Amino acid sequence: MIRVLIADDSMVTRVVLRDLLSLDPGVEVVAEVHDGFQAVTETCRLRPDLVILDIIMPVMDGLMAVREIMSTCPTPILILSANVDAEENRHAFQAIQYGALDVMEKPEGLVHETFPEIAAALVEKVKFLARIRVMHHF
Repeated sequence: MIRVLIADDSMVTRVVLRDLLSLDPGVEVVAEVHDGFQAVTETCRLRPDLVILDIIMPVMDGLMAVREIMSTCPTPILILSANVDAEENRHAFQAIQYGALDVMEKPEGLVHETFPEIAAALVEKVKFLARIRVMHHF
């Protein structure tokens, strides 16, 4: 069973991600949080196999959360980005420098026909990234 923590300030995004991941019986969402500080706290407490993290969040943004997670309780991290403009691309590359494993565009416009394809791609990435061993980034 792959245990996933979802960190996003949008409740709708968290619900969509949970629904997508719940289509696979081998993936369990162990927590959903709405800010970076909670992401760090719950990651260290629950020790999930993977954290799915938004970049722009209140209290502590995703970049700072990546740095904190990788320095205190290293865990594979998948960054989900709302868009791919220049600023978001810069943040995504910073997240990778800080220890995140990959960046993926957030699922948007979920219509019935594409839901299974989006779910399959996300679950495949989650299963792959959760197996990668990560190390401290001090």
